[in-house]
Amino acid sequence: LYPKDARMTTATYDPAIGKTSECDQNNRIVYYEYDNLSRLRLVRDENHNIVKMLEYNSVSPSKMNGCPGLYYNKAISEIFFKSDCGTGYTPDQVVYTVGANTFSSAISQADADAQAENYLLENGQGYADANGSCLLEYYNAARSADFTTESCDDGYVGGTVTYTVPAGRYMSLISQADADQMAADDVAANGANYANTVSPSCTVNYDPDWEWAPGDPRYCLSVDGNLPPHLFGLVTDMNYHSPTFGQTQWVDLGPQEECASNMYYNSPQSASFTRNDCGSGYVGTPVTYTVPPGTYSSAVSQAAANQLALDDIAANGQAYANAHGSCQPPCDEVSCPGPDKKCVNGVCETGVQVITISYRIRISGVWNYYCNYVYCFSDGSSSDEIEAPSGALCPTSSCP
Repeated sequence: LYPKDARMTTATYDPAIGKTSECDQNNRIVYYEYDNLSRLRLVRDENHNIVKMLEYNSVSPSKMNGCPGLYYNKAISEIFFKSDCGTGYTPDQVVYTVGANTFSSAISQADADAQAENYLLENGQGYADANGSCLLEYYNAARSADFTTESCDDGYVGGTVTYTVPAGRYMSLISQADADQMAADDVAANGANYANTVSPSCTVNYDPDWEWAPGDPRYCLSVDGNLPPHLFGLVTDMNYHSPTFGQTQWVDLGPQEECASNMYYNSPQSASFTRNDCGSGYVGTPVTYTVPPGTYSSAVSQAAANQLALDDIAANGQAYANAHGSCQPPCDEVSCPGPDKKCVNGVCETGVQVITISYRIRISGVWNYYCNYVYCFSDGSSSDEIEAPSGALCPTSSCP
């Protein structure tokens, strides 16, 4: 066992012959085998593959004049860490080296190297304690930031979530600013994910979510009769929690290339016509003929553009009423029955359904939805309120 930030070199020895194996700082193992005369014979790797083999030949003393009588160790180095640093300090590493040719042996090269290694193991730690330094440890201060949840389902809005890195999570040997920067980097890297997945905050959103209507209908209109004209687009409220869910409205997009800057566009114009080609005993129903805004344009004036729309109404309004109106018998309760019907000016009129109240009731753990409605008529009156079950909350309104 040794500190997790330390490095270690280990070796095994046979007292009679010397080193039998060693393991370096990278966990690479080398095995040494000797012959019957205690001379190094084989060097093997960690898989016991032979990486070196030595062969000794006996010669007469007269022929040994050129052979060395002594073996000298090779240089060896190892990293040690100062072991007497106090709390709040980290020991710095120290390299201790036994130089080449410091030890000699008349036995073998391995014996000379073993002497050097033993010396290194006996003195290296003491050298590190005497010459090493202790580095001051810097720990981060607490760091927090607020993030908004952006993973809420439709109809909900994200709330604020605080992500905090507690004090002391990060340590630096450089400076306090470096430790605090580590905490800041943690907040920047993980705060948004924490707000979206680990601890999201979502609440019901009642604000309208206006999105472009299918087909993206648009028109040009000279606002207050001024140039350049503005482009208007149709949007729909898609938030089912909003009181205007499903309703549409036109929004002003301002001057755009789609609308010629030097042209005036008509405002909406309409007029009511009554079908006048019904047979004896029947009366025609009223029909409104409308020219939408932006249908006609004029380079002269706003009035000229509007007049083109009025000319359209005068030319086509009655024909439109005869084509789209209906012929009905004189209106009474028998010919005009039902809560959605009413005789208005002698004509059986079908009221416009308007939802006035929408609510839900929890029964036996199940939500039951209701949407109460009335029928609105052109004379300003309305029918009695009618309660109806529904599959969800409904957008509410009132009679004009």
